[in-house]
Amino acid sequence: MEPYDALPQPDPYSASRSAFERLISTLADSPVAGLPHDKLEEHLERSGRELLRQLMQDHLDLRARREEEAVRAHAEQLVVIGPEGQRRTWRETGHRRWLTCVFGPVRVNRIAYRGRGVANVHPADETLSLPAGRHSCGLARLAVLEAVRGSFDQADRAATEMTVQATAERLPATRREAVTTCHRYLTGHIDQLHYDIALTAGWPIATGAVEGACRHLIADRLDITGARWGLDGAEAVRRLRALITNSDFEDYWIYHTARNINASTPAPTSRTTASLLDPDHHFKGSAPNRVYPGPRVTDL
Repeated sequence: MEPYDALPQPDPYSASRSAFERLISTLADSPVAGLPHDKLEEHLERSGRELLRQLMQDHLDLRARREEEAVRAHAEQLVVIGPEGQRRTWRETGHRRWLTCVFGPVRVNRIAYRGRGVANVHPADETLSLPAGRHSCGLARLAVLEAVRGSFDQADRAATEMTVQATAERLPATRREAVTTCHRYLTGHIDQLHYDIALTAGWPIATGAVEGACRHLIADRLDITGARWGLDGAEAVRRLRALITNSDFEDYWIYHTARNINASTPAPTSRTTASLLDPDHHFKGSAPNRVYPGPRVTDL
C-alpha cells in the first residue's frame, strides 16, 4: 500500500506575510502614494513597527506549538521539578502571559506544570529568559538609557547630527564659523595643551577635568528643571551615567540581565525605579528580593 501524502503544515508566519503584503499595497495605492515625505515616514514607522510585533508574535506562537508537540512525543520520559525540589505531576497547555517588548505587547503561550499546594512551573519561561515582570529586557534597557540621559547627552547628539549633516551637504565656509573658531582656539593655545608631558611628570592639570566630570555626571541630569530626587535614585543615576561615560554599560547590562532573569518566579514581582537603575545593588553580589533557581527538566 502506498503511503498517504502528509498534510501540508500551516505557515506559522502567515499573519506576518499578510501584514507585509498589506503594507506594500498601501504604499502603492492612494492616498499614501501622494503623501509628503514626513507623513510617509510616520506611516512606515507605525506600520513597520506593527509588522515587527507580528513577526515576534508569530515566532512565539510557533515555539508554543513546538513545545506542545515535544511534550506529546516524550510525555512518559519528561519530569519537571520545581525550585523547592517537588515534582510537578500535572501539566496544562495554553497558559498565557503578556510581554511588552520594544515593538509592542505580545502574548506568550506555554505549558504549565502543576503540583498540589505549589506554584506552577513554566520551563518555556526559562528557555525564553522571560523577566519576572511584564516588560522585556530590551524595553527595560531603553528605559534605563532614557532615564539617565541629560542635557549634555542631548546637546552632544544634536551637535553630532548637525556635523554629519553639514558634511553631507557641503555647506560653505560661512556656515562653518563655529568649527573654524574652535580650530583657531586650539591651534592658538597649542603650547598650553601638552597634557601628556604633565601626566608623565605627575603634574596636576588644574580642576577643569574634575569640574567637567561633575557637571556631566551629576548636574546635567539631576539639575534638570522640575526634577526631584531621593538619595537612592540620585546615586543610581550617577552610577549608571558613569558606566555609560566609561563605555561599560553594555557589559553591565549583560550582567544585569543574566542576574535578574527569574524564569521560575511563581508570580510577577514589581521593582521600584531605584532598584532597576541601581548597578551597585547587583555588582556587589547582593541577591534580588526574590530569587528562585530554575526548574530542572530531566529525562528518566
